[in-house]
Parts: sequence; structure tokens; C-alpha cells
Amino acid sequence: MIYLLRSGEWYRVGHSESRYVVDADDNPSLELVGQVPGGVSDVRSWLSSMRKMADDVRGEWFLLKDSRFVSELVESFSGSEEYASGGISLRYDTSRGGAQERIVRLYGQFSSWLESHPSSMSDSVMWRSRLLGFCEVLKLMGSSVLSVYPGPTGASCVRWHDGKVWSVVSDVELRVSLQYFCLDDLGVGASEWVRNEKKFVCALRDGATMNPLPVSRSVVGFANGVYDFSDPSSPVPCPPEERSPVVDVLPYEYDAGASCPLWLSFLNRALPKSSVDLLRRFLSLALVDRRSLPFKVEQSLWLVGPGGAGKSTIMNTVRYVVGESRVSSVSLGALLSGNGENRARFAAAIDGKAFNYCGEVQMEDMTRGADTFKSLCSGEPQMMRRIGGNVEMSYEVPYLVFNMNRKPKNRSIDGAIRRRILFVVFPTAVRESERDPELESKLRAEAAGIRNWLLGGLVELYASGGVISPTDESRDETDRWMEENGQSVSLFMRRSGYRPYGYTGENESGEWVLVKVLYDGYHKWCVKEGCEIDVDLAGMGRELMRAGYVSRRTTKGMSYKIYRDKSK
Repeated sequence: MIYLLRSGEWYRVGHSESRYVVDADDNPSLELVGQVPGGVSDVRSWLSSMRKMADDVRGEWFLLKDSRFVSELVESFSGSEEYASGGISLRYDTSRGGAQERIVRLYGQFSSWLESHPSSMSDSVMWRSRLLGFCEVLKLMGSSVLSVYPGPTGASCVRWHDGKVWSVVSDVELRVSLQYFCLDDLGVGASEWVRNEKKFVCALRDGATMNPLPVSRSVVGFANGVYDFSDPSSPVPCPPEERSPVVDVLPYEYDAGASCPLWLSFLNRALPKSSVDLLRRFLSLALVDRRSLPFKVEQSLWLVGPGGAGKSTIMNTVRYVVGESRVSSVSLGALLSGNGENRARFAAAIDGKAFNYCGEVQMEDMTRGADTFKSLCSGEPQMMRRIGGNVEMSYEVPYLVFNMNRKPKNRSIDGAIRRRILFVVFPTAVRESERDPELESKLRAEAAGIRNWLLGGLVELYASGGVISPTDESRDETDRWMEENGQSVSLFMRRSGYRPYGYTGENESGEWVLVKVLYDGYHKWCVKEGCEIDVDLAGMGRELMRAGYVSRRTTKGMSYKIYRDKSK
């Protein structure tokens, strides 16, 4: 089968001899089968990377040489999608012939690189042996054309810029495109290729590993182009020729003027304004790399409320807005596992994500994992191990978001735990008869506006120096959690303004107070607040020791050193 191209239109020729009369517009053997965006100049530029497969037949006509994949390449344009960036439209195949087109285009990039580096082959091939010379050329080419970045499974994958994003190159695509390049451009003999195929492929991969892709959450690909949000208040479009470090494209267009009235109406109906503001600031953290922030955010977000309150709807919508690939879903129990090997496996699953979202906290008691929980919330490096890999350190730990109807038990809710938890309490649920099953779809239509809403939260977060203050509802929920876990002693001490430590620079000496005096105050406080008296005198001493208070024995009994807040 013969195919012809003119002014961006594909024609199928019924008989091979008809290629010599292609200038006749009424030739009955010509059948229009598809179109390629762009004029003749764009077509010529595109075909320059396929010079081994295209000949200039006559004027504006091009003849595609017959091969085992040209027909699939041409047919693939009938099932393609458009992607516009900077006024340039590119088409990408979505049909079965897509792999063949990718092979051709990747091969074209290899050929273009060799044209721009003509001396690399002659110098390298003449230096040392012929085989080592070829491997050096391929390694150098790999470091220029290819890159590496973790794929969906977390393992590093070879990638190439397909004109839209840095997409993963399959083993077949890499091997076949390299075979065409070696045989047609590099001058490798057929028998030489058969003997050294693995060495050539390894050399190309080694070159790719020398060029790791510096992906940043601030550089985002949309359906209408790539934008840099390094300054969240002033996004900048990235020209297509810059080959921006983007590995996926969000399924909606960026619009700086878009709004989200339905989203705001939904939030204001489900939550008080203070909780909406807290939610906005915390969720905006998904738009920036954690390690690039000029401040440190150590909190986690806990969405608490009855079923049907809107918790899942909020997080599913945010997942769509920031990108499905940037949100993991590893349970809290798995992350706090007492088995170090299992915990390392799960840590690898969340590495590099923006959020780790747990739909439900499937963990009865998190007391033993409290220290690990603090470490995760603080974003401290975690030990991880990928399947089949060695132990590594994860430096890009995601923020934790939990969705729960009930809170797990924790017998060690100290000040460090309290500081790391932000409760967003959903006080009401939507009647089942009033629930809209299509609400998430409607909210996704406002994705561009929701992203602008999040960007506004990020600007506010920068202005406040990274401070996300808990709301009154959040503090009350934390107190209830402490009461539920039998920590009324710690709650009493905090409400009374007592601390086990002094503040730096205030020259506080502290004072020794008998446990009997503290217990009397605790007993009266419980009666006044309606709290259950969980401990006796000896039990209170154990709780104070667990909370970090220093004790000493005196002639009058056990005393504990406390520091008082001046306002109390």
C-alpha cells in the first residue's frame, strides 16, 4: 500500500503506479484517509525527522515509503487527540497504531541529535575499539535526548519528550527505535547489532540515567499548555520548545480568570467559614514542592464527621484538580507498621506524592506508632525499599490527609501530637434524598476555578509565613479526643496553663508542686467540666511522668516541677 501526503492531508493510493500521477486532483485512485494539523511548512518540518521514510515526489506532494509500520502510522491519525500549546497544535495517537508512531518519532529525535553532533560519531568510533565507540555515542545521545524519572510503580523509567510531556518509553519502543538508528544512521552492521544489541541498549539507558528529570510541582501541564507557578501570584506560560519537565497533563485547561461558585457554595454549606479557610490553606500545599518551601509545615489534616457530610467529595475533587498521580492512598496502619521492612515498602509507595489520602483510618490504636506518625507529619526522611531494590531514603514525604467517621485510639497525645493535627469537623450530613450523585462531575467542571482558589490559599500561606492555625472547632475536637482516650490529666494541665518545660529566653525557673495539690485541682476541674475522673493519686503521677514532668521525692510526698503560663 502506498500513502501520499499533501498540505497536511493523507491519501491512500489504490495502485503503486498511481504515484506517478499524483498531481491530478481528480485521480480516482487517491483516497483521503486523514489530516495532519499545520500547513506544508509544518509537514516538511515533521517529515524531516523521517527522512529515511519520505521522499519529496513533486512540489507539495510527499511519498511515504512502504514499511511494516507506515500504514499503521497513517491510519492512527483517524483516532487522535489534539493538544494545543503556545499556538502550536500537536496530534497524538490514541489508537492501536500509537506505538508505531512513537517509534518513528523517537527514531527521528535520535537522527536529529546525530545531525547536530556530527563529530561525536567519528571521534568516538575511531577512539578505542569500534564497539566501545558506538557505545560512547549512544551513551552521549541518551544523556541528551532521554531522561529518567520514576513511573507509576515508583521505579525509575526511561523517558523521552514526545512534544507534549516526558512520557515513559517501553522496552519495545526503545529497542526498535534504537535498532533503526543503529542500522540506518550509525553504520552498525546487521550481524553486529545481533551480537551487541543488549550492550547498545544498556549504553543508551546509562546515558539516560545521567540526565535525571527535575520535575517540580510548580511546573504543570494543562490541556492548553504548560505553566510555571514558581510565583503563585503570577503564573508564566512555558514555550513548547523548552521541553518543560512535565510527566503528565491535567485533563482540563488553565484559565487565570476562572471561578468556582458551585464549589464555594458546597463548602460553605458543609463547613463554617473558619474551617473553609483552614482547608484552603492546607490543600494549597499540593501545588508546591515540600522541600522548596521557605517554611516548615508539620501538620496533618483530619476530616471528621458522619457519612454523607461531603468529606470524600472534597478530596476526590481535589485529587482531580491537582492530578491523580500526585495523591497516594496508603493506610495509616501500613505507614505505622511495627515491621520495619513492611513500613519501608509502604514508604516507597508514597515517595514524591503531594498528599497521602486515607479514605478511612483502619487502625484501632496508634499509640505504638506515635513517634513514626510525628516523623511523617514533619516530612522527615524515611527509609524505603522498592520491590527488587535496595534500601533508600525518601526525602519527599507527602502531607497526610485522613477521612474518618471515628478517630483511632492514642494513649500518648502529647503537645507534639496536638501540634501536628488539624481537625476539620463536619457538623452535619446531607439527607439521602437531597444528595446529588452527579455533584463530583459538576465540581470537576470547575477544576480551573478550584485551582485558582487553591492558588489564593497558597499566596495567603506564604504571606503568613506558613502558619496554619487550628480553628476553635479543631481545638475542641482535639480535647474531646484526649478525653476519649483517658487523658483528662494532660487536658487539665494544659487548660490550667501548666507546662513540663520552660520557654527559651524567658529565664523561667519553674516551681515544685506536690502531687496532692495537683490532684485536688484536677478533681475539682473534672467535677466542674463534667469529665470522668480517670485516675487516682498514684495514676496521676504516672500520667505526669508520661507527659514529661520531672519528679522528686520530698518529706511531704512526691512533687513535680511545673512551669506556668503568666496569663493563667
